Amino acid sequence: MEDMEVNSREWSLHMFTNNVKHMDWCDFVVGIYHGKDSDSGTAWELGYAYGTNKPVILIHVGEDSNLMCHEGAFVNLTMNDLKTYDFIDMKSSFYHGRMF
Repeated sequence: MEDMEVNSREWSLHMFTNNVKHMDWCDFVVGIYHGKDSDSGTAWELGYAYGTNKPVILIHVGEDSNLMCHEGAFVNLTMNDLKTYDFIDMKSSFYHGRMF
C-alpha cells in the first residue's frame, strides 16, 4: 500500500475491499453518526452491516437522524450512553429524537 498513490484507482479498490473484508470479519459495527451531516460512506457501511446481519451500534452525535440509519441499528446511543453501555449484554435500544 505504501507505493499506491492516494486517490488512484488501485488505492480506491484496495481501501474498499479491505473495508468490506474487515466488516465481514467483525462481530458488530460501531458507527459515529452525525445525522444529516453524516458521510455517505458511513451510511453505506451501516447498510452493508445491516444487510449482512451484523448488529449495528449507532452513536448519535448530531441533532437528528435518518430513519433508515436508526431503524437499522440494533443499538442507538449518545456519547453519554456510551460511557455505561454493556457491550457484553448488548441490549437493544431505540432512537429518541428528531428524525427525517
